[in-house]
Amino acid sequence: MMLPELLALWHVALAEALLLVALLVAINGLDDLAIDMLWLMMPRHKRQPQPLPPAPPPARFAILIPAWDESAVIGAMLQRLLAHAGLAGLCRVRWPLSQ
Repeated sequence: MMLPELLALWHVALAEALLLVALLVAINGLDDLAIDMLWLMMPRHKRQPQPLPPAPPPARFAILIPAWDESAVIGAMLQRLLAHAGLAGLCRVRWPLSQ
């Protein structure tokens, strides 16, 4: 086969592949179309969004900072971290004493 024949074959194969992809995308969109049509056929009073449930209470969390022999700097670092995060008055800092 010569180059022009190969290019023509490539062009036909590419067009067929593009047609297949377009068909798959159209088929994939049918379920979205069905859901949208069902929503539009609903009575207008049922289409209103439902109120959101109340927000859950704030969660408690812990920050673990592994440190070894950092007693000279760990306290200042934790206080600065909590002040920057806006949690300075809300948190208790505990450091375990272990040898």
